[in-house]
Amino acid sequence: MTSHYLPGFSATDSPYRAFRECRSGVNDETPHEIPMTTIVDKDGSILFETEFGALLQTIVRQNDVAALEQYLAKAPLAIGSGEEPPKYDDVFSIAAQSGSVDVLRILLERYSVSTTQTTLLQKRGLLLLHVASDCGQPQVVQFLLDNYPAYADIHVRDESGYTAIGSAASLDGSGHFDFVWERESPDRSEQVMDLLLDRGASASDVVLRPRSWGERPEIICDTVLTLAARWARPQLIQRLIDGGADAQAKTSHADFSWEDNTENDIGDATAVFTSSLFANVDAIKVLLDCRGPGIDISDMVSCRDSQGRLPLHWAARKLIPDEIRRIPASKLRENAQRIMGTLELLLEANPSTINIQDNKGNTPLHYAAQHYGQLGKEHNEIFKFLCDRGADASLRNKKRETPLHSLCCRTSGGLPIDVAAITILLEHSAKTTDADRDGNTPLHQMVSTLHNLEAAEFLVSHDADVSAKN
Repeated sequence: MTSHYLPGFSATDSPYRAFRECRSGVNDETPHEIPMTTIVDKDGSILFETEFGALLQTIVRQNDVAALEQYLAKAPLAIGSGEEPPKYDDVFSIAAQSGSVDVLRILLERYSVSTTQTTLLQKRGLLLLHVASDCGQPQVVQFLLDNYPAYADIHVRDESGYTAIGSAASLDGSGHFDFVWERESPDRSEQVMDLLLDRGASASDVVLRPRSWGERPEIICDTVLTLAARWARPQLIQRLIDGGADAQAKTSHADFSWEDNTENDIGDATAVFTSSLFANVDAIKVLLDCRGPGIDISDMVSCRDSQGRLPLHWAARKLIPDEIRRIPASKLRENAQRIMGTLELLLEANPSTINIQDNKGNTPLHYAAQHYGQLGKEHNEIFKFLCDRGADASLRNKKRETPLHSLCCRTSGGLPIDVAAITILLEHSAKTTDADRDGNTPLHQMVSTLHNLEAAEFLVSHDADVSAKN
Protein backbone atom coordinates (compact mmCIF):
# COMPACT_ATOMS: atom_id res chain seq x y z
CA MET A 1 0.00 0.00 0.00
CA THR A 2 1.27 3.45 -0.88
CA SER A 3 1.93 5.51 2.24
CA HIS A 4 0.01 8.74 2.58
CA TYR A 5 1.64 9.71 5.85
CA LEU A 6 2.56 13.38 6.18
CA PRO A 7 5.11 14.27 8.90
CA GLY A 8 3.82 16.94 11.24
CA PHE A 9 0.16 16.26 10.43
CA SER A 10 -1.86 16.04 13.63
CA ALA A 11 -4.74 13.62 14.05
CA THR A 12 -6.77 16.43 15.53
CA ASP A 13 -6.43 18.32 12.23
CA SER A 14 -8.13 15.61 10.23
CA PRO A 15 -11.76 16.00 9.10
CA TYR A 16 -11.97 12.19 9.18
CA ARG A 17 -11.44 11.58 12.89
CA ALA A 18 -14.90 9.99 13.19
CA PHE A 19 -13.87 7.19 10.81
CA ARG A 20 -10.90 5.79 12.75
CA GLU A 21 -12.88 2.95 14.26
CA CYS A 22 -14.57 0.16 12.38
CA ARG A 23 -18.30 0.66 12.82
CA SER A 24 -20.67 -2.20 13.47
CA GLY A 25 -22.98 -2.88 10.58
CA VAL A 26 -20.30 -2.79 7.90
CA ASN A 27 -19.95 -6.48 7.18
CA ASP A 28 -20.07 -8.97 4.36
CA GLU A 29 -23.70 -8.07 3.67
CA THR A 30 -22.92 -4.38 3.16
CA PRO A 31 -24.02 -3.24 -0.34
CA HIS A 32 -21.36 -3.59 -3.06
CA GLU A 33 -20.77 0.16 -3.26
CA ILE A 34 -18.91 0.18 0.06
CA PRO A 35 -17.29 -3.29 0.50
CA MET A 36 -15.29 -2.91 3.73
CA THR A 37 -13.44 0.04 2.20
CA THR A 38 -10.50 1.41 4.16
CA ILE A 39 -8.06 4.16 3.27
CA VAL A 40 -5.11 5.79 5.01
CA ASP A 41 -5.33 9.25 6.53
CA LYS A 42 -2.48 11.76 6.22
CA ASP A 43 -1.05 10.75 9.60
CA GLY A 44 -1.08 7.07 8.71
CA SER A 45 -4.31 6.22 10.55
CA ILE A 46 -6.66 3.71 8.98
CA LEU A 47 -10.05 5.14 8.03
CA PHE A 48 -13.08 2.86 7.84
CA GLU A 49 -16.16 3.37 5.71
CA THR A 50 -19.54 3.28 7.45
CA GLU A 51 -22.62 1.35 6.50
CA PHE A 52 -24.14 4.32 4.68
CA GLY A 53 -21.09 5.67 2.89
CA ALA A 54 -20.41 8.61 5.21
CA LEU A 55 -16.64 8.50 4.69
CA LEU A 56 -16.96 8.90 0.93
CA GLN A 57 -19.48 11.69 1.38
CA THR A 58 -17.11 13.51 3.75
CA ILE A 59 -14.24 13.14 1.29
CA VAL A 60 -16.37 14.71 -1.42
CA ARG A 61 -17.48 17.59 0.80
CA GLN A 62 -13.83 18.23 1.71
CA ASN A 63 -12.90 18.37 -2.00
CA ASP A 64 -10.13 15.92 -1.13
CA VAL A 65 -8.80 14.55 -4.42
CA ALA A 66 -6.04 12.43 -2.88
CA ALA A 67 -8.43 10.67 -0.51
CA LEU A 68 -10.97 10.19 -3.29
CA GLU A 69 -8.42 8.53 -5.57
CA GLN A 70 -7.43 6.22 -2.73
CA TYR A 71 -11.06 5.37 -2.14
CA LEU A 72 -12.01 4.76 -5.77
CA ALA A 73 -8.96 2.56 -6.28
CA LYS A 74 -10.58 0.18 -3.82
CA ALA A 75 -14.27 0.79 -4.54
CA PRO A 76 -14.69 2.03 -8.12
CA LEU A 77 -18.41 1.26 -8.11
CA ALA A 78 -19.04 3.63 -5.21
CA ILE A 79 -20.07 6.37 -7.64
CA GLY A 80 -22.60 4.13 -9.36
CA SER A 81 -22.40 2.63 -12.80
CA GLY A 82 -24.31 3.51 -15.93
CA GLU A 83 -27.82 4.58 -15.12
CA GLU A 84 -27.65 2.91 -11.70
CA PRO A 85 -27.14 5.45 -8.91
CA PRO A 86 -25.06 4.61 -5.85
CA LYS A 87 -26.86 2.95 -2.99
CA TYR A 88 -26.88 6.07 -0.82
CA ASP A 89 -26.59 9.84 -1.34
CA ASP A 90 -25.32 10.62 -4.82
CA VAL A 91 -21.73 11.85 -4.57
CA PHE A 92 -22.11 13.91 -7.75
CA SER A 93 -24.89 15.87 -6.10
CA ILE A 94 -22.87 16.27 -2.90
CA ALA A 95 -19.91 17.61 -4.88
CA ALA A 96 -22.09 20.12 -6.71
CA GLN A 97 -23.78 21.22 -3.48
CA SER A 98 -20.47 21.64 -1.68
CA GLY A 99 -18.58 23.49 -4.40
CA SER A 100 -16.08 20.64 -4.63
CA VAL A 101 -14.90 21.34 -8.18
CA ASP A 102 -11.72 19.26 -8.06
CA VAL A 103 -13.53 16.20 -6.77
CA LEU A 104 -16.37 16.67 -9.24
CA ARG A 105 -13.84 16.74 -12.09
CA ILE A 106 -12.44 13.37 -10.97
CA LEU A 107 -15.92 11.89 -10.55
CA LEU A 108 -17.05 12.97 -14.01
CA GLU A 109 -13.84 11.71 -15.60
CA ARG A 110 -14.29 8.32 -13.94
CA TYR A 111 -17.96 8.25 -14.86
CA SER A 112 -17.37 9.05 -18.53
CA VAL A 113 -14.77 6.28 -18.74
CA SER A 114 -17.04 3.67 -17.18
CA THR A 115 -20.20 4.48 -19.15
CA THR A 116 -21.21 4.83 -22.76
CA GLN A 117 -21.48 8.22 -24.39
CA THR A 118 -25.27 8.03 -24.39
CA THR A 119 -25.62 7.40 -20.67
CA LEU A 120 -25.98 10.69 -18.81
CA LEU A 121 -26.47 11.55 -15.16
CA GLN A 122 -29.83 13.07 -16.10
CA LYS A 123 -31.11 9.52 -16.52
CA ARG A 124 -30.36 9.03 -12.84
CA GLY A 125 -32.59 12.02 -12.11
CA LEU A 126 -29.64 14.31 -11.37
CA LEU A 127 -29.35 17.80 -12.87
CA LEU A 128 -25.93 18.98 -11.76
CA LEU A 129 -26.33 22.54 -13.03
CA HIS A 130 -29.56 22.89 -11.07
CA VAL A 131 -27.97 21.49 -7.92
CA ALA A 132 -25.00 23.85 -8.11
CA SER A 133 -27.22 26.81 -8.98
CA ASP A 134 -29.66 26.10 -6.16
CA CYS A 135 -26.80 25.94 -3.65
CA GLY A 136 -25.06 29.05 -4.95
CA GLN A 137 -21.83 27.43 -6.16
CA PRO A 138 -20.47 29.66 -8.96
CA GLN A 139 -17.23 27.70 -9.40
CA VAL A 140 -19.15 24.51 -10.07
CA VAL A 141 -21.53 26.30 -12.43
CA GLN A 142 -18.59 27.80 -14.35
CA PHE A 143 -16.86 24.41 -14.48
CA LEU A 144 -19.93 22.66 -15.89
CA LEU A 145 -20.67 25.39 -18.43
CA ASP A 146 -17.07 25.38 -19.66
CA ASN A 147 -16.32 21.65 -19.62
CA TYR A 148 -19.48 19.56 -19.52
CA PRO A 149 -22.22 21.16 -21.65
CA ALA A 150 -24.15 17.88 -21.61
CA TYR A 151 -24.71 18.45 -17.89
CA ALA A 152 -25.19 22.22 -18.20
CA ASP A 153 -28.35 22.81 -20.23
CA ILE A 154 -29.65 26.23 -19.13
CA HIS A 155 -33.06 25.53 -20.65
CA VAL A 156 -33.97 22.18 -19.10
CA ARG A 157 -36.50 22.20 -16.25
CA ASP A 158 -36.52 20.04 -13.16
CA GLU A 159 -39.55 18.23 -11.78
CA SER A 160 -40.76 21.40 -10.07
CA GLY A 161 -40.58 23.48 -13.23
CA TYR A 162 -37.37 25.37 -12.48
CA THR A 163 -34.59 26.06 -14.94
CA ALA A 164 -31.10 26.55 -13.53
CA ILE A 165 -31.54 30.31 -13.22
CA GLY A 166 -34.83 29.78 -11.40
CA SER A 167 -33.05 27.43 -9.01
CA ALA A 168 -30.38 30.04 -8.39
CA ALA A 169 -32.98 32.75 -7.81
CA SER A 170 -34.92 30.58 -5.36
CA LEU A 171 -32.00 30.80 -2.90
CA ASP A 172 -32.86 27.34 -1.64
CA GLY A 173 -36.38 28.64 -0.94
CA SER A 174 -35.59 29.92 2.50
CA GLY A 175 -35.30 33.65 2.25
CA HIS A 176 -33.93 33.72 5.79
CA PHE A 177 -30.35 34.52 4.83
CA ASP A 178 -30.39 37.68 6.94
CA PHE A 179 -30.63 35.53 10.07
CA VAL A 180 -29.00 32.18 9.53
CA TRP A 181 -26.74 32.71 6.55
CA GLU A 182 -23.78 34.98 6.00
CA ARG A 183 -24.13 37.54 3.23
CA GLU A 184 -21.67 35.32 1.36
CA SER A 185 -24.45 32.91 0.39
CA PRO A 186 -26.67 35.33 -1.57
CA ASP A 187 -23.50 36.90 -2.98
CA ARG A 188 -22.64 33.52 -4.47
CA SER A 189 -26.16 33.14 -5.83
CA GLU A 190 -25.85 36.51 -7.54
CA GLN A 191 -22.61 35.32 -9.14
CA VAL A 192 -24.38 32.19 -10.37
CA MET A 193 -27.22 34.20 -11.87
CA ASP A 194 -24.79 36.54 -13.61
CA LEU A 195 -22.95 33.54 -15.07
CA LEU A 196 -26.18 32.00 -16.34
CA LEU A 197 -27.40 35.29 -17.80
CA ASP A 198 -24.05 35.71 -19.55
CA ARG A 199 -24.59 32.29 -21.14
CA GLY A 200 -28.07 33.12 -22.41
CA ALA A 201 -30.41 32.19 -19.56
CA SER A 202 -33.69 34.09 -19.77
CA ALA A 203 -34.22 36.98 -17.37
CA SER A 204 -37.95 36.64 -18.03
CA ASP A 205 -38.07 32.94 -17.18
CA VAL A 206 -41.03 31.67 -15.16
CA VAL A 207 -41.76 28.70 -12.91
CA LEU A 208 -44.85 26.80 -13.95
CA ARG A 209 -46.76 24.55 -11.60
CA PRO A 210 -46.65 21.02 -13.03
CA ARG A 211 -49.98 19.66 -14.22
CA SER A 212 -49.60 16.67 -11.93
CA TRP A 213 -50.31 18.99 -8.98
CA GLY A 214 -53.92 19.46 -10.01
CA GLU A 215 -56.51 19.58 -12.72
CA ARG A 216 -56.16 23.26 -13.50
CA PRO A 217 -54.01 24.49 -16.39
CA GLU A 218 -50.42 25.35 -15.57
CA ILE A 219 -50.07 28.66 -13.81
CA ILE A 220 -47.09 30.89 -13.08
CA CYS A 221 -45.94 30.15 -9.54
CA ASP A 222 -42.95 32.45 -9.73
CA THR A 223 -40.73 34.36 -12.08
CA VAL A 224 -36.98 34.75 -11.83
CA LEU A 225 -37.69 38.34 -10.81
CA THR A 226 -40.20 37.53 -8.05
CA LEU A 227 -37.73 35.00 -6.65
CA ALA A 228 -34.70 37.28 -6.82
CA ALA A 229 -36.69 40.23 -5.46
CA ARG A 230 -36.68 38.50 -2.07
CA TRP A 231 -32.94 38.85 -1.54
CA ALA A 232 -30.96 40.22 -4.49
CA ARG A 233 -29.09 43.50 -4.61
CA PRO A 234 -30.48 46.30 -6.79
CA GLN A 235 -27.88 45.77 -9.52
CA LEU A 236 -29.15 42.26 -10.24
CA ILE A 237 -32.79 43.37 -10.07
CA GLN A 238 -31.97 46.09 -12.60
CA ARG A 239 -30.17 43.61 -14.86
CA LEU A 240 -33.16 41.27 -14.85
CA ILE A 241 -35.55 44.08 -15.78
CA ASP A 242 -33.18 45.36 -18.47
CA GLY A 243 -33.04 41.78 -19.77
CA GLY A 244 -36.80 41.57 -20.20
CA ALA A 245 -38.18 40.58 -16.80
CA ASP A 246 -41.69 41.96 -16.30
CA ALA A 247 -41.94 43.84 -13.01
CA GLN A 248 -45.75 43.71 -13.29
CA ALA A 249 -46.01 39.95 -13.87
CA LYS A 250 -48.51 38.32 -11.49
CA THR A 251 -47.84 35.00 -9.85
CA SER A 252 -49.74 32.51 -7.73
CA HIS A 253 -48.05 31.38 -4.54
CA ALA A 254 -48.73 28.47 -2.24
CA ASP A 255 -45.65 28.65 -0.02
CA PHE A 256 -45.88 31.67 2.24
CA SER A 257 -47.93 30.20 5.11
CA TRP A 258 -50.59 32.85 5.59
CA GLU A 259 -52.27 31.31 8.61
CA ASP A 260 -55.76 32.42 7.64
CA ASN A 261 -55.51 31.42 4.00
CA THR A 262 -58.44 29.20 3.07
CA GLU A 263 -57.55 28.96 -0.60
CA ASN A 264 -54.91 26.83 -2.24
CA ASP A 265 -53.04 29.79 -3.67
CA ILE A 266 -52.44 33.46 -3.17
CA GLY A 267 -52.66 34.90 -6.66
CA ASP A 268 -51.98 38.23 -8.35
CA ALA A 269 -48.74 38.82 -6.46
CA THR A 270 -46.01 40.79 -8.23
CA ALA A 271 -42.33 41.21 -7.40
CA VAL A 272 -43.23 44.20 -5.21
CA PHE A 273 -45.16 41.81 -2.95
CA THR A 274 -42.32 39.30 -2.55
CA SER A 275 -39.69 41.99 -2.01
CA SER A 276 -41.98 43.55 0.61
CA LEU A 277 -42.44 40.22 2.38
CA PHE A 278 -38.68 39.79 2.69
CA ALA A 279 -38.04 43.47 3.48
CA ASN A 280 -35.74 43.96 0.49
CA VAL A 281 -36.26 47.71 0.36
CA ASP A 282 -33.55 48.34 -2.25
CA ALA A 283 -35.22 45.91 -4.63
CA ILE A 284 -38.56 47.67 -4.13
CA LYS A 285 -36.97 50.98 -5.08
CA VAL A 286 -35.71 49.53 -8.37
CA LEU A 287 -39.09 47.94 -9.10
CA LEU A 288 -40.89 51.23 -8.49
CA ASP A 289 -38.37 53.16 -10.58
CA CYS A 290 -38.76 50.68 -13.45
CA ARG A 291 -42.55 50.60 -13.34
CA GLY A 292 -42.92 51.49 -17.02
CA PRO A 293 -44.87 54.18 -18.85
CA GLY A 294 -48.39 54.97 -17.71
CA ILE A 295 -48.00 53.20 -14.35
CA ASP A 296 -48.17 55.29 -11.20
CA ILE A 297 -46.12 54.41 -8.13
CA SER A 298 -49.17 54.68 -5.89
CA ASP A 299 -50.95 52.15 -8.08
CA MET A 300 -48.11 49.64 -7.73
CA VAL A 301 -48.25 49.73 -3.93
CA SER A 302 -52.06 49.78 -3.91
CA CYS A 303 -52.67 46.70 -6.06
CA ARG A 304 -54.20 43.75 -4.22
CA ASP A 305 -53.45 40.07 -4.32
CA SER A 306 -56.26 37.52 -4.58
CA GLN A 307 -56.84 37.80 -0.81
CA GLY A 308 -57.22 41.56 -0.97
CA ARG A 309 -53.82 42.22 0.57
CA LEU A 310 -51.51 45.05 -0.43
CA PRO A 311 -47.71 44.95 -0.43
CA LEU A 312 -48.02 46.78 2.90
CA HIS A 313 -49.82 43.77 4.39
CA TRP A 314 -47.03 41.53 3.11
CA ALA A 315 -44.36 43.81 4.58
CA ALA A 316 -46.16 43.70 7.94
CA ARG A 317 -45.57 39.97 8.33
CA LYS A 318 -42.04 39.24 7.16
CA LEU A 319 -41.18 35.57 7.35
CA ILE A 320 -39.24 34.68 10.49
CA PRO A 321 -37.25 31.46 11.01
CA ASP A 322 -38.18 28.96 13.69
CA GLU A 323 -34.96 29.44 15.66
CA ILE A 324 -36.04 32.88 16.86
CA ARG A 325 -34.71 32.37 20.40
CA ARG A 326 -31.19 31.79 19.08
CA ILE A 327 -31.06 34.98 17.01
CA PRO A 328 -28.85 37.70 18.55
CA ALA A 329 -30.60 40.91 19.60
CA SER A 330 -28.39 42.84 17.18
CA LYS A 331 -29.78 40.79 14.29
CA LEU A 332 -33.33 41.37 15.48
CA ARG A 333 -32.72 45.11 15.61
CA GLU A 334 -31.26 45.01 12.12
CA ASN A 335 -34.31 43.07 10.95
CA ALA A 336 -36.68 45.60 12.53
CA GLN A 337 -34.90 48.46 10.78
CA ARG A 338 -35.21 46.75 7.42
CA ILE A 339 -38.91 46.16 7.99
CA MET A 340 -39.48 49.77 9.00
CA GLY A 341 -37.59 50.96 5.93
CA THR A 342 -39.88 48.83 3.77
CA LEU A 343 -43.05 50.05 5.48
CA GLU A 344 -41.90 53.65 5.19
CA LEU A 345 -41.18 53.34 1.47
CA LEU A 346 -44.59 51.80 0.77
CA LEU A 347 -46.44 54.39 2.85
CA GLU A 348 -44.59 57.26 1.24
CA ALA A 349 -45.81 55.96 -2.11
CA ASN A 350 -49.42 55.93 -0.86
CA PRO A 351 -50.13 57.02 2.74
CA SER A 352 -53.82 56.18 2.40
CA THR A 353 -53.09 52.44 2.51
CA ILE A 354 -52.32 52.47 6.25
CA ASN A 355 -55.74 51.14 7.34
CA ILE A 356 -56.75 49.18 4.23
CA GLN A 357 -58.41 45.90 5.20
CA ASP A 358 -57.99 42.69 3.23
CA ASN A 359 -60.66 40.10 2.48
CA LYS A 360 -60.46 38.87 6.08
CA GLY A 361 -60.73 42.40 7.43
CA ASN A 362 -57.13 42.51 8.61
CA THR A 363 -55.16 45.75 8.45
CA PRO A 364 -51.36 45.92 8.21
CA LEU A 365 -51.37 46.56 11.98
CA HIS A 366 -53.22 43.27 12.55
CA TYR A 367 -50.45 41.40 10.72
CA ALA A 368 -47.64 43.33 12.40
CA ALA A 369 -49.13 42.57 15.82
CA GLN A 370 -49.58 38.92 14.95
CA HIS A 371 -46.10 38.34 13.55
CA TYR A 372 -43.77 40.87 15.14
CA GLY A 373 -45.29 40.63 18.62
CA GLN A 374 -43.38 37.38 19.09
CA LEU A 375 -40.01 38.98 18.31
CA GLY A 376 -39.46 40.92 21.50
CA LYS A 377 -38.85 44.56 22.29
CA GLU A 378 -36.60 45.11 19.27
CA HIS A 379 -39.70 45.19 17.07
CA ASN A 380 -41.84 47.54 19.18
CA GLU A 381 -40.74 50.40 16.95
CA ILE A 382 -42.73 48.84 14.13
CA PHE A 383 -45.98 49.21 16.07
CA LYS A 384 -45.12 52.77 17.02
CA PHE A 385 -44.18 53.61 13.43
CA LEU A 386 -47.47 52.28 12.02
CA CYS A 387 -49.55 53.96 14.71
CA ASP A 388 -47.74 57.26 14.24
CA ARG A 389 -48.57 56.99 10.54
CA GLY A 390 -52.26 56.69 11.34
CA ALA A 391 -52.88 53.00 11.98
CA ASP A 392 -56.12 52.56 13.95
CA ALA A 393 -55.74 49.93 16.67
CA SER A 394 -59.51 49.79 17.20
CA LEU A 395 -60.33 48.41 13.74
CA ARG A 396 -61.77 44.90 13.76
CA ASN A 397 -61.40 42.13 11.24
CA LYS A 398 -64.23 39.80 10.23
CA LYS A 399 -63.68 37.77 13.39
CA ARG A 400 -64.23 41.01 15.33
CA GLU A 401 -60.61 40.94 16.45
CA THR A 402 -58.59 44.11 16.99
CA PRO A 403 -54.81 44.21 16.54
CA LEU A 404 -54.57 43.72 20.32
CA HIS A 405 -56.24 40.33 19.90
CA SER A 406 -53.71 39.53 17.18
CA LEU A 407 -50.84 40.52 19.45
CA CYS A 408 -52.10 38.45 22.36
CA CYS A 409 -52.95 35.37 20.29
CA ARG A 410 -49.45 33.96 20.39
CA THR A 411 -48.15 30.44 20.14
CA SER A 412 -45.51 29.05 22.47
CA GLY A 413 -42.79 29.35 19.83
CA GLY A 414 -42.13 33.08 20.04
CA LEU A 415 -40.60 35.37 22.60
CA PRO A 416 -42.78 36.67 25.46
CA ILE A 417 -44.90 39.68 24.52
CA ASP A 418 -43.33 42.93 25.63
CA VAL A 419 -45.72 45.12 27.62
CA ALA A 420 -44.46 48.17 25.73
CA ALA A 421 -46.08 46.77 22.58
CA ILE A 422 -49.41 46.51 24.40
CA THR A 423 -49.01 50.07 25.65
CA ILE A 424 -48.54 51.37 22.11
CA LEU A 425 -51.78 49.74 20.95
CA LEU A 426 -53.72 50.94 24.00
CA GLU A 427 -52.51 54.48 23.30
CA HIS A 428 -53.97 54.22 19.79
CA SER A 429 -57.56 53.19 20.55
CA ALA A 430 -57.24 49.51 21.43
CA LYS A 431 -59.20 48.36 24.49
CA THR A 432 -58.53 45.49 26.84
CA THR A 433 -62.29 44.86 27.10
CA ASP A 434 -62.95 44.39 23.37
CA ALA A 435 -64.39 40.94 22.64
CA ASP A 436 -64.25 39.11 19.33
CA ARG A 437 -67.21 37.28 17.80
CA ASP A 438 -66.59 34.30 20.07
CA GLY A 439 -66.51 36.47 23.17
CA ASN A 440 -62.74 36.27 23.59
CA THR A 441 -61.02 39.33 25.00
CA PRO A 442 -57.28 39.92 24.56
CA LEU A 443 -56.85 38.42 28.04
CA HIS A 444 -58.49 35.17 26.91
CA GLN A 445 -55.98 34.99 24.06
CA MET A 446 -53.07 35.89 26.30
CA VAL A 447 -53.57 33.20 28.93
CA SER A 448 -53.86 30.42 26.35
CA THR A 449 -50.07 30.04 26.76
CA LEU A 450 -48.10 30.21 29.98
CA HIS A 451 -45.08 32.21 28.87
CA ASN A 452 -46.89 35.59 28.81
CA LEU A 453 -47.81 35.91 32.50
CA GLU A 454 -46.20 39.33 32.88
CA ALA A 455 -48.14 40.64 29.89
CA ALA A 456 -51.36 39.09 31.26
CA GLU A 457 -50.83 40.88 34.57
CA PHE A 458 -50.30 44.09 32.63
CA LEU A 459 -53.66 43.65 30.86
CA VAL A 460 -55.39 43.10 34.19
CA SER A 461 -53.81 46.26 35.55
CA HIS A 462 -55.27 48.10 32.56
CA ASP A 463 -58.90 47.16 33.13
CA ALA A 464 -59.02 43.73 31.50
CA ASP A 465 -62.07 41.92 32.88
CA VAL A 466 -60.96 38.66 34.50
CA SER A 467 -64.61 37.61 34.86
CA ALA A 468 -65.47 37.99 31.16
CA LYS A 469 -66.74 34.75 29.63
CA ASN A 470 -66.40 33.65 26.05
